[in-house]
Amino acid sequence: MGAGGALDNAVVNWSGEIWPYVWPVAALIGGLGLLWSAIATPAGRLPGPKTYWVYLGLLVMWTGDAAVGEARPLFERAGKGAVAAPAWIALAVVLVRRRHHRLRSAAAAEQPEDAPGRSTGATT
Repeated sequence: MGAGGALDNAVVNWSGEIWPYVWPVAALIGGLGLLWSAIATPAGRLPGPKTYWVYLGLLVMWTGDAAVGEARPLFERAGKGAVAAPAWIALAVVLVRRRHHRLRSAAAAEQPEDAPGRSTGATT
């Protein structure tokens, strides 16, 4: 046995025994972080829909790999599913919040200055 025999075995154990459990958990934490940021970001600071077209292809591909990933290991499919599910929910949350914010902003802009219920920002 060479000088690095024990180290080589440790690397094999990490990649062969632990990684299939770590990857889906890490992916789920990342997906939940994405969902949290979609909920916690103020609606006025959310990017517009043009930004999300870039990620839509990747998201569809990951969802397909998670659902029917032929010749892919189970841990890889589970990890992609753990990212894809919260990412789809985050995308829906962002789009609904952004749309609601735009409608609310448009309604506030159409309201006359002296209309009741419109705040002037001054406190008494």
